[in-house]
Amino acid sequence: AFRHALLRDCAYESIPPKLRREWHRRAAAWLSQRADAAPADIAQHFEAAEAWREACASWWKAAEKAYLGEFARDAREAAVRALAAAAKHDEPLAAADKAELELLAGYATLMAEGYGAKEARQFFEPTMARGAGELADETLFRALSGMAAATPLGRSETLAIMQRLDDMARLPAHRMMVCYGLGNLMFWRGDFAESLRHFEEAIQLGETIPAHEWLRYSADNPMVACHALKGINLGFSGEAAAARAAAARAVAAARREGRVHALCFALTMAASLELGLDNADATEQFAAEGLELATQWHFPLWR
Repeated sequence: AFRHALLRDCAYESIPPKLRREWHRRAAAWLSQRADAAPADIAQHFEAAEAWREACASWWKAAEKAYLGEFARDAREAAVRALAAAAKHDEPLAAADKAELELLAGYATLMAEGYGAKEARQFFEPTMARGAGELADETLFRALSGMAAATPLGRSETLAIMQRLDDMARLPAHRMMVCYGLGNLMFWRGDFAESLRHFEEAIQLGETIPAHEWLRYSADNPMVACHALKGINLGFSGEAAAARAAAARAVAAARREGRVHALCFALTMAASLELGLDNADATEQFAAEGLELATQWHFPLWR
């Protein structure tokens, strides 16, 4: 061990580059045999060894693990580094694989920065720009879902994206995402009756869809979001009891699922509902818990 980082760096730089790359490759190979090794640690060694294909694969694995664990910033960084490693390899990454990494980076950015984050658009746009037949319709649907979430709801562009998604919907999970998106859009446009209709259809569909299906299209559980926004909708419509019941279902579902980002969403909406109903104690309770979680997990949207 070195007592000072400068001594460590000097020792490291004194190693001939070719030998240094070989040692990194050996370290990566050794770590790869260990079940407890973090994919990011392996990826860093492959990257330093300039073994670009292996670095890409390891960063990709690290990104998926971080995203599922809701470590959104780590997931985004790992996905970006996987794309960078792939770009340095002699053989280009297959179009489908590149699109998967771009989608992963995009959804991780949405989780890290929040809905409407323009930073996420750069990851969805390349997939949307590819010609017909280059990628599977499912891949394009996921890119459009991400772009809809990354586009401010007040823009006409959002409605155009939702209409494209509606035309492409083939599966129950597709239809659920369309209803969720349209319900959200109509809510913010003030069309509460139409919004409520879409939310209720999404909730009904979502009761039959396992989580691993909707996770492909959203950084959050659409069921939790629909219940939470339905509560706000009903609150604006003067139905306080039904609104609180919907908000309670959203919070309970998020707690049961154990996904912190969804719980922050539900708590924030519940706090907003109680603020509108002039219940200061409940507002403070929901807001305080949401703020604590958002701060701990680095979710700026919910702070």
